[in-house]
Amino acid sequence: MLLCFAMFGSLMAPHAQAEDIQDRDGNAYTVIGGHGELTNLITHHYKQGIFETPYAVTLHVDNAAQLTEREINEAFQGWIDGFYMSFQTSGDLIGGYPAEYTTYYIDQKENGEFITYMNLFELNVDVPYEDVEQVWALEDDVAAQIAKVAYTDLDKVLYVTDYVQRYYGYSYDTMTTPHSHVAFMTDGFGVCQAYALMTGELLERLGMKVHYVLGYITHEDGTTEQHAWNLVYMDGAWVNVDTTWSDPIEPVKGAASYNYMMSDELIHDDHEREAYSLPQAHGIKYEVLTSYKTMAHDERYIYAESPIGTIHRFLKSTMEQVDMPVDIAGTNLYMSDVYLYYIDADTAAVMRWNVTTNDVEYVLPNVTSFYEQNGHLVYERDFETGVTTHPLQNVITPSYKRIAFYWDAQRTELQQLPVTMQNVLMSNLATKYNGKKFVN
Repeated sequence: MLLCFAMFGSLMAPHAQAEDIQDRDGNAYTVIGGHGELTNLITHHYKQGIFETPYAVTLHVDNAAQLTEREINEAFQGWIDGFYMSFQTSGDLIGGYPAEYTTYYIDQKENGEFITYMNLFELNVDVPYEDVEQVWALEDDVAAQIAKVAYTDLDKVLYVTDYVQRYYGYSYDTMTTPHSHVAFMTDGFGVCQAYALMTGELLERLGMKVHYVLGYITHEDGTTEQHAWNLVYMDGAWVNVDTTWSDPIEPVKGAASYNYMMSDELIHDDHEREAYSLPQAHGIKYEVLTSYKTMAHDERYIYAESPIGTIHRFLKSTMEQVDMPVDIAGTNLYMSDVYLYYIDADTAAVMRWNVTTNDVEYVLPNVTSFYEQNGHLVYERDFETGVTTHPLQNVITPSYKRIAFYWDAQRTELQQLPVTMQNVLMSNLATKYNGKKFVN
């Protein structure tokens, strides 16, 4: 049961007490002074394998003597609703998970306008705390790898999206609750909450400002359901980033897309936040990608499958669309070393385009999807999965050949610019890195 009360209008504030109190049956309740103390108490119990937390909170309820019992109870419902939101978005309690809980009202005591509510908070948990710690260790490792190749806010978001979408998939059919990012580690699948938790925690590890957003989505048939996504501060503006809805439905794994990096104005077409305070998202720079399907990226460009299948590219620095040097069309875009891999739109063969030479090469016939596993290309075809000997880099692996190629291209461009001190320094820097660090 996911308990979420509506917020009511009565103004109230927690009033801390010095010691635990008992209900009419003699059961003890730990007095807490606010949302943070309750979070810490739940976390302390959870680490010990205790999933029930009896607690008491005292609220100042204006004009309590004139209110009905229902109105007094509504004051607590508003407070617990506020806790629910902070519980989900603070990251204090194991990254916001577990979010499913039941809270039981037990008893209350009244002292004028101060009402003490005694309650039992029960976590509906099937994930041991040790498993959550393992996910954190995994995220530490992944973030450390991404930090070696991602230097801009955009790069960090793209690499995190690549990792989450290419190596995990959307499904409720998991042994671990699919609402936890632990399900990604144990089952390889999860739902929106798992996506938002792992996306947010990886971006936080990369030094970015992130919020976990709760709300609702509206499907094409008009039905709605609860949903979770992220709010990310990138390039000087807040942007909604939804790695669940941008994740291509087919294939389930292996492909990625960045088409849900949106402002509030655009995302409100099908997303609606819960009524709690978060920054407004005005970033529109990346909305040019909204209509595109599968995508990949390298140091300079984002490559995107257009609605009609042709592959376009966008300059990362400006998000301006620039011409492709070759005419190719396909899906399941994947970047590995100097190659952009894709499934050809006409033949369903895996092809690859060399970004440094513009050669287009045939790789494998007639597949429905492919992905990287242990450094090799794995394909699916007519309910068959096959592991090839064809090398395919992990999506986070840097390509020094590709970096050197772009440094050389930048050096050439700089040499054609008017002679200024800055342009000379940049040209010398490009020559230095091209000659020493990046050639392998």
